[in-house]
Amino acid sequence: MPRPYSDYISVNREFVPVFSVYADKQYPNYWKAFYPHSTFISILENLISSLEGTSAEKRLSLWISGAYGTGKSFASFVIKHILEEDAESVRGYFEKYRISQTLLSRLEGIKSKGDILVVHRSSSADIVGPNRLFTAIQESVKQALRDKGYTKIGGQTLYDNVLDILKDPESTYNFRNAFSKYRNKFLEYPSAESVVEGLEKLGPDDSLTLLDRIIEVADLSGVNLARSANDVVMWIKEIIELNNLYAIVFIWDEFTQFFYNNQKAVDCLQEIAHSSSNIPFYFFLITHKTHSQFIHDTDTRKVLEARFKISRIEMANTTAFMLMRQALDFVPDLKAEWDNIASNLWINVKKSVENTIKKYSEDIKDEDLKGLLPLHPFAAFLLQWISESVNSNQRTMFQFLCSDPNASATEKHNFRWFIQNHDINKWPYLTCDYIWDYFFELTNDDLDDKAKNAIIHYNTYYKQCENENENRVLKVVLLLTAIQQEKGRGISNLLRPTLYNISAAFAGTPIADDIQRIMRRFVEKGIVGSMPEGND
Repeated sequence: MPRPYSDYISVNREFVPVFSVYADKQYPNYWKAFYPHSTFISILENLISSLEGTSAEKRLSLWISGAYGTGKSFASFVIKHILEEDAESVRGYFEKYRISQTLLSRLEGIKSKGDILVVHRSSSADIVGPNRLFTAIQESVKQALRDKGYTKIGGQTLYDNVLDILKDPESTYNFRNAFSKYRNKFLEYPSAESVVEGLEKLGPDDSLTLLDRIIEVADLSGVNLARSANDVVMWIKEIIELNNLYAIVFIWDEFTQFFYNNQKAVDCLQEIAHSSSNIPFYFFLITHKTHSQFIHDTDTRKVLEARFKISRIEMANTTAFMLMRQALDFVPDLKAEWDNIASNLWINVKKSVENTIKKYSEDIKDEDLKGLLPLHPFAAFLLQWISESVNSNQRTMFQFLCSDPNASATEKHNFRWFIQNHDINKWPYLTCDYIWDYFFELTNDDLDDKAKNAIIHYNTYYKQCENENENRVLKVVLLLTAIQQEKGRGISNLLRPTLYNISAAFAGTPIADDIQRIMRRFVEKGIVGSMPEGND
């Protein structure tokens, strides 16, 4: 009896599908596993150019966008390590991946001039209005200073200033009277003193909402407690000078929500970003959508474009395949046996790969796809694309590879589940229908209307399928149909619902020679329509 694939293959226990500050602390050397693809190198070059600061035009902050699953967060931590790690570690990383030695020399020249403080913050959902932005920036910088052992924290932040005024018995601002007059603003607090205690106990980050209300009540009372963008810039300048820093790089991941919360109030952000022309402070913003998708005002968009070097992080097929291969481990004692199985699996799909995937994507090499078996080559090609297209932080190609198959019903269609439950004789390849099962369900809020319409169509007609094989084919037909309807006819020929592509998706499987008959049955039953195109 054949062994299940999981006897030969496993997903690396240390593979991190979604990188975060917690993962970075748990695996402090994992950053060295990040493959520096071309868009990452371009971003690194832009950052180095800004830090070199040869002119005001080059001293710009950075803004990176990219769909979920393209490794933006992981890339940001790699940038953090490159700026913070010792010369030997960074040099080793550059040499391992053959990154330009000229770029390394420029980086080493910058780091020789002084320390670079890297601030890393994630999420902006609670940042509404300038006061919260200013507080988040200042407190994040302070925390980064403490984490690195700096003791000179500079002048008061907005949080410090408000707290001191409220605690000062001789302050000209009578907060007790203001509390009584605007009692409806603090219904969960029994007294003015409890508000002050709450502000202290919550801490700067958790107290943003309360701090906002205190400043609002002060405004209503004719007292200005707020700070301006210029105050924050001056505070940052002081921090840099007091600690003899060469620069501060403020990496802010998951920044998309800030723009939804502050459509008409991004002036404060661009003012602070503009400070890079005068002081070495650089934002490194990360969003999962491009700026043009949520900055609707033309003038605002032009101003922001002048303040940032805007880049799109993308993952080429070859990079995606390489990263997925890094997640897989092979049992050494059974490696020869597995190589023989993989060779047979590859022989059965090689011709199809040459006539489809490699025909339209010449940069993809055989070893890129062979190394991912039993993931079907057409499924590997589609997985990278659909993962980015769905644009979900809950469903990415890396989570597809390594999510716990016992976690939920949906996870039972992923790679780990497949290798545990299949062998060379039991449906030998993880085909595209499993990608449908993983990504395409009506409860997935990240799906667009075209995808949900495809699911509804499937739910309407799947009972007309005569067996599981027809069911598999229907899923792939609708998967490709949803992609074409969403992206239009300008997409790759491999992503269109043609008989040629549907057949390629099942090359090497027991139903490879039956696809045309199945498709004719679907047309006869009215499940799908037929539109001749050339010989297809």
